[in-house]
Amino acid sequence: SHTYSFGVTDPGVDSFSVVSVSCGANGAQVGTTTTTVSGGSFVCNFPDGPASSIVSIQVKDSDNANSNTATQTVTIANVAPGAVTASASPGTINENNSTTLSGSFTDSGASDTHTVTINWGDGSTNTTVGLSAGVLNFGGQTHQYKDDNPTNTSSDVYIVTVTVTDNGGGSGSGSTTVTVNNVAPVATITAPGSASIYAVGTPITFTGTFADPGTQDTHNAACSAAWACTYWQFDTIKTAATVTESAGSGTASTTYTFTTPGVYNITLSVRDDDGGVGSTSTVNGLTAMVVIYDPNAGFVTGGGYLTHQSAWTTPAVPSVGKDNYGFVAKYKSGAAAPEGETEFQCKDCNINFHSTSLDWLIVTSIATGPNAGGQKAWYQGSGTINGAGDYRFQVTVIDKGSTDYFRIKIWNKTTGVVSYDNLPGAADGADPVTLTQGGNLVIHK
Repeated sequence: SHTYSFGVTDPGVDSFSVVSVSCGANGAQVGTTTTTVSGGSFVCNFPDGPASSIVSIQVKDSDNANSNTATQTVTIANVAPGAVTASASPGTINENNSTTLSGSFTDSGASDTHTVTINWGDGSTNTTVGLSAGVLNFGGQTHQYKDDNPTNTSSDVYIVTVTVTDNGGGSGSGSTTVTVNNVAPVATITAPGSASIYAVGTPITFTGTFADPGTQDTHNAACSAAWACTYWQFDTIKTAATVTESAGSGTASTTYTFTTPGVYNITLSVRDDDGGVGSTSTVNGLTAMVVIYDPNAGFVTGGGYLTHQSAWTTPAVPSVGKDNYGFVAKYKSGAAAPEGETEFQCKDCNINFHSTSLDWLIVTSIATGPNAGGQKAWYQGSGTINGAGDYRFQVTVIDKGSTDYFRIKIWNKTTGVVSYDNLPGAADGADPVTLTQGGNLVIHK
C-alpha cells in the first residue's frame, strides 16, 4: 500500500469535495479519502507486480465546478517470496526408505501463484508443485532415498533445497537435511548342508545368497589383507567369494579343496560398498560346517572306564560308579563312511548306548598345545539308548602313549537334549580332559 497526498487551490474562497479517486487498473483504494482545507490524502493498495497503474483524483468546488484530474503513473515492482522453510519427516531414515517434506513461505503479492521446486540432493529428478494464489504452504511430497552416498560411509547427509518462484519470476529458497543410514546386507548359506562329509582333496562348492535394502549398493570389492570384501571363511581359512548381483541382491560362491582332515565351521560374510557387513554361520537353521576325512589316515580302538561325575548327565545323577566304554572305528578301502562299533554304559544313569552307524572319522596329529605330539581321533555316528530312540553321538580321544583322554557326547536327534557328555559345555571336537582308566586306547596311523 502507498499513501498519496494532493493539494487544492481555488481563486475564490470556495470549499471543495472529492469527485473521484482511482488507483488504476492494478490497484484499489483502501479506506476513505481524508481532506483538509487545502488538500488531503488517500491510500492505494497494489496486490501484485510487476505492473503499472495510473492513480488519479478530481475534486469540485462548492459551486459544482470540477477541477482538473490530477494523475500519477505508478510502477509496481514484484516482491519475491521469502522466509522459505522446509522440514523432512522423518529426518533420519535407512537407505531405500522414504521421507516426507513440508514447508511454508511468505509473499506480499496476494494474487501471486507459486511453483515449488524441490531438489532432493541425491541427483534424482526434481519435484515441482503448483500452488494457487493465497496458498503459502506445501506438504505431502514424499521421496525415496535408495542409497547413502558417497560409498564407504555408514551414513550420509543430503541437503534438500526448496525454491519457491512466483508468477512474476521472483524466487526465494530454503533448505533442510535428511540423514540416510546404510543397512548391512543379509547373507544366507544355501549349500552344502550342515555336516556334509567329503574326503581330503575333494573340490567343494559353497553357495550363498544375499539381499540388501540398498538397491544401489554393490558387494564385490576386491579382497585384500584387511578382508574388506565378500568372502567365505572355514575356521581361520578365508577365501574371496565370486559375486553375481543386481539391484542389491545376488549370490556369493567359491570352490575350495581341503588338504587337512577336520571339522570346519563355515561363515559367509557379505560386505556392501558402505562398509556394512552381514554374516551367517548357519544353513537351514543348523550350524554350517563340513567334515573332511582322510580314508587312509588310520583307525582307532579303545576300551576302559571313567569315574562318573554328576554333571555329565541330564538330569544330573550323583554317582561314584564307573562308566564303561569300548569302541572301534575305521575306514575300509574306498569307503565314504567308516565302520565300527561303540558301546557305552552308565549303569547309575540307566544308559546303555549302542551305535548303529558311523558318519565320519577324523584322525590327526597334534602339533601344538599341551597335547602336542599326541594323536587325536574324532568320529560321529548314530545309535540307541536301551535299545530305543534315535541318538547322535560323538567320540573324541587323544592318544599320548601311556596317557589317554576320552570324551563321549550323546544327544537326542529330534530334541537336541544331551543325555550324556563328560565335557559339558565344550565345543564339539574340543580336546577331552578326562583320563581313561582300566583299559587302553590306541590310534593306529
